[in-house]
Amino acid sequence: MPNALSDATLGSLTLLQVTGADFSANGDPIPGVTTSGIDVAEYFGGPVDLRASFTTEDIASVCAVSNIATAGLTVSAGTIAIPYRLRANLSTFAAGSSHYILSGTHGMIYPTSFNIPSGGSATASLECIFVSSDGATVPVAVNVSQALGSEAFNAIHTLGPVSINGTTIDKVTNVTVTPGLGLLVEFYRHNFLVDCFIVSRRPMIEVTTYDLAALSALGSAWGIGTAVVAYARKRDGTSFVADATAEHCSFTFADGIIKPVMISGGAASTHASRTLRFFGEALVVSGATAIT
Repeated sequence: MPNALSDATLGSLTLLQVTGADFSANGDPIPGVTTSGIDVAEYFGGPVDLRASFTTEDIASVCAVSNIATAGLTVSAGTIAIPYRLRANLSTFAAGSSHYILSGTHGMIYPTSFNIPSGGSATASLECIFVSSDGATVPVAVNVSQALGSEAFNAIHTLGPVSINGTTIDKVTNVTVTPGLGLLVEFYRHNFLVDCFIVSRRPMIEVTTYDLAALSALGSAWGIGTAVVAYARKRDGTSFVADATAEHCSFTFADGIIKPVMISGGAASTHASRTLRFFGEALVVSGATAIT
C-alpha cells in the first residue's frame, strides 16, 4: 500500500509541514574478477554514504535552531526519524501500528538553502548525513508496523522587506539564502561514515528585483557590501503579523562583497529583472525577530 510523508524528527528539531523528502544510499558494489576475467566472479558491498534531504515550509522552526546556518545540528545518541504514513484504500490513512519509519541515532543536519518568494510560501531545504557509531554498524534502521503521532502546523512565511547597504530594495520577486556549509566526511576500515566535519562556510544571499536602478552605483562588476537584511514575513489570517512583533525570520550579513549577476528578460509581455548576489562573511539567521 502507498505511503505519505509525516513530520520528521531531527534531533531537537521537529520538522513540520514537510513538502518533500528523499533518502539515498550512495555507493557502488565492489566487483571481484579473476586474473583475465571479463565477467564478475563475485560482488562485495562497498562503502555507502547514507543521506536524507528535506524541504519544509516550517522555516521558523529551522531558523530557531541556534547557529543552524553556521554549525548545523548535531545528533549524537539521539533520534533521527523519517516517518511514512500508510494510506488506507478507499479512505485516508491506516490506523494503529501500521506505518513505516527510517531511523538513526547519529548524524549531522544542516540547511542547504532558504527560498523566499514574493507572495509564495518560503521554504527551507536541509540535508541529513547519517553517521555510524563505529563504522561497521548500519546507521539507518528500517522499522515497520510503527505507530505515528498526530501532526502539527506552525506557520507560513513569505517575502518581507529587503535592504542592501542601508537601501531598501523595491519590487523584489525572490530571495535565496545559501548558508554554504562545506563538509568533509570520512570512512575508516568499514563501510559506513564515522566522521563529518565542517571545513568551510561560504554563505550567499541572492536578490532578484524588477527595480533595475537599485544600487546602480555598483555598476556592472563588483561592489562593496556593508549590510544586507532580508526578512521572511509571517502570515496571519488574511494579513500578516505586525512588523513590531518578534515572530518573523531574518537573514543578515554585516559585511561582504556584491556582484550584480545579470539583467534578464524585458520583452513587451514581461519585465526585465536584475539579480544581485551578496557574498557575506558571516550569516546570521533568526526565527523570531521584529521587522525594523
